[in-house]
Amino acid sequence: MKRIALLCPNKWDREMLARAPGAPHTRFDLRSFGEDAEAFDPDTFEADRFIDELTARLETDPVDGVTSSGDYPGILASSFVADALGLPGPSPTAVLQCAHKYYSRVAQSVAAPEATPRFGLLHPDAITDDALPMGFPFFVKPVKSMFSQYARRVDTLDELVDYCMSEGLRDHLTRIVRPFNDLLRRHGGFDIDGGWLIAEEVLLGRQVTFEGYVFRSRLEIVGIVDSIMYGHTLSFRYFGFPSTFVTAEVATRMRDVAERVLSWIGFDNGLFNIEFMYDESIDSIQIIEINPRMCGQFADLMEAVQGVNTYETLLSLAAGLEPLPGVDGSYEVAASFALRHFGDAEVQAVPSPGVLTAIKALYPVLSTYSFYLPGQLLSESDYEYDGTSFRYAVVNVAGSDWPGLFADFVLVEASLGFRLRVRV
Repeated sequence: MKRIALLCPNKWDREMLARAPGAPHTRFDLRSFGEDAEAFDPDTFEADRFIDELTARLETDPVDGVTSSGDYPGILASSFVADALGLPGPSPTAVLQCAHKYYSRVAQSVAAPEATPRFGLLHPDAITDDALPMGFPFFVKPVKSMFSQYARRVDTLDELVDYCMSEGLRDHLTRIVRPFNDLLRRHGGFDIDGGWLIAEEVLLGRQVTFEGYVFRSRLEIVGIVDSIMYGHTLSFRYFGFPSTFVTAEVATRMRDVAERVLSWIGFDNGLFNIEFMYDESIDSIQIIEINPRMCGQFADLMEAVQGVNTYETLLSLAAGLEPLPGVDGSYEVAASFALRHFGDAEVQAVPSPGVLTAIKALYPVLSTYSFYLPGQLLSESDYEYDGTSFRYAVVNVAGSDWPGLFADFVLVEASLGFRLRVRV
């Protein structure tokens, strides 16, 4: 049985690994290290110390692999530890280049220029007409962002100035990215730290998440998921698998772009996901961003439709093993719904374990996640705030067809019994 160190385990890890049948429990012995990404405090988390102490510990108590499903700090730290121990996994260089939005764009512009939108750097303390890398409108976000936090479209200089002066953004660009900056310095060669912004061309079309892995320099597709927003927002409403509009020909082209970019970066022996925008009107594929990690939220969607939970793939890659191939799952379609509230509110009621058990007995619900307890304000969690809305729960549902799945979800959502009270 392969021993795997799982760094910074999160809610998806706990849910999936606690109930996943078969291979993860029979092939792997998991050891958890580090704080949940949602709990880690950037004021006290010392990336260098964490990496050095864990490396020393695993030198005397060896494992066969080191990995993480989480973005920050998990997959970043795990790449350094695995590299120091000579274990399988993507290199720190590759992970940092993917995670740093500006350096990722530079790589994309060389390896796949036709799929890379115009972009440029901005410093939040030097916002003038002369400093703009392109004309309005454009999207702006931190060079190290998470879950679309602080990603905005700006149409005027005044909007950009207001955005740069916001307290939340300033906190992100200084306090939140401090461990990321420590890792950039540890590695060396990255002159632009996490205190910068990146401006990007506005993209039109339909968004998808292309998830895959590279094993011994060979790229394989895990799945392509539709990423659907709440109307006129950048807040995700649901993710649907398999994609309803990406054809086999478009998927092949996306794969080609992914292969060229990840090969140029040198990403190997790890899971990744790339957010693409596909504009059907001009048949254009554009990269939104690259994430050097799996998406835990999608793991049981893949299992429901293809028979293999993505956590099995994650652990196989960490151990240097060929991931198991997909097979027919129990369902034809699956989706992950984000329950959101646009504005602050007090959580007054959440579903009890008994209610969840009863719902799962009636409907093909794969998993549910409540991110708050009664009495909490939505604003108490920065992690669940995307800058526009608060995500208070996620519900993953499967089905035999899309109409039936959506009908089931409406009934499930009504049965959950969440109750919010808007604060005046």
